[in-house]
Amino acid sequence: MRIVNLPALEIFVSFSYVTFWAPSGSRYESDKAEPKRQRSRRSGGDDDSAQADEKRQRSGPRKPRPVYRPWTLYAPPRSDEDPTVPLAASTFRFVSFNVLADYLVQNDCEKDPAKRQQKYDWEYRSVRLVKEILSWSPHIVNLQEVDHFEDFFEPKLKKAGFVGVYKRRTGETTHDGCAIFVKKSMFRIVSSHPVEYYVPDHPVLDRHNIALAAVIEAKNIANGSNPARFVVANTHLLFNPNRGEIKMAQLNMLLKHLASLRQEHDPMLPVLLSGDFNLAPHSPLYHYLSTGVLDASGLSRYNLSGQNLDSYKLKRAARVNENDQTRHHGYGTAFGKFNSDRAQRNDFRAFKPDTVFSHELEVTSAYAQSPDYKCTGEPKFTIFHSGSKSTVDYIWYTRSSLHCHGVVEMVPAGLLFKHGELPTLEHPSDHLSLVADFSLR
Repeated sequence: MRIVNLPALEIFVSFSYVTFWAPSGSRYESDKAEPKRQRSRRSGGDDDSAQADEKRQRSGPRKPRPVYRPWTLYAPPRSDEDPTVPLAASTFRFVSFNVLADYLVQNDCEKDPAKRQQKYDWEYRSVRLVKEILSWSPHIVNLQEVDHFEDFFEPKLKKAGFVGVYKRRTGETTHDGCAIFVKKSMFRIVSSHPVEYYVPDHPVLDRHNIALAAVIEAKNIANGSNPARFVVANTHLLFNPNRGEIKMAQLNMLLKHLASLRQEHDPMLPVLLSGDFNLAPHSPLYHYLSTGVLDASGLSRYNLSGQNLDSYKLKRAARVNENDQTRHHGYGTAFGKFNSDRAQRNDFRAFKPDTVFSHELEVTSAYAQSPDYKCTGEPKFTIFHSGSKSTVDYIWYTRSSLHCHGVVEMVPAGLLFKHGELPTLEHPSDHLSLVADFSLR
């Protein structure tokens, strides 16, 4: 282990890796075998080449090489009385994962027969989804795009010692939803609170997205004489990149619900919020969530989520950030950051003058490493398919009451570009899982 001191954040780089497998025969694998085949042709001609091909066919497909997702460990919590003294803490592992709804895959396959491949088959993917989730040894799991809760995820995770709650999206044609699972040996779900973003006859809240919150009680962690409690929230906001005003309304509804939930139980109740937010790190919506305020006067709804200009496109035209190699193991950092003073305003379909949004939930992103004036410090990608290559998934937490001990990094950006898109035969979703360790302060 070595220690890297970065501005505003002390990061410990750990080399205890977890494996992300690439499909056999894909370009994810090492390219070192190709020169050997060329040398064989030069030395022995077609006969040697044919013999080599026959030998490979007899031995079956090559075992795929692992692609490692390393941990980045953050500095431990410190004593208020003496900041040089690290505090011992009982940690728990949190996983957030968009599992790619089966019915959405099947709808795409009907439209495009070329997608009728094994990697999209539910029986094939489902086994690997559970394997991906359990491989991190989590204690709390947030899943999005779940459409097989009762017949698959709930019984499978129950066998692994979890208990869960679920909220399906509203609407007749939307069959997926959000699920929260906790390890029942460590936590108890005190209550669950679904949030429906659809409001009949509302001019903006007219989409069938949802959120799910749960009050969790830790069995082995106390807050004074009482068991420690905190809130876990899970959401999947609207995808449409052009309708930022709907995402803002959905986000505000969720934040108000969480504020009411804290007021009901404890105003200082810790909050863990994760999900697929469908907003980019350089967007006004990210700025709003991370800072608590957004002057939306004249901002176009078209640009509010930042999805119409992906982070990786911005980076191609920009000078490389000098700290990029120290963030996320050099695997790639999302470039760009919203600047309210320089924001383009008075656009078509923009918010009216003097429109200011605010919220009081002071949260920090677990994956934001050493943010500066150029970037938020988020990873380059959490989703990677033909329609989108960007960061849209986040884990947010109340820093005053929770401490993040570290995160598992994404797959290297170069390998994702080399392979093409997710899912693959071995990775069952178009999103990457987010993994972080936390402790209650």
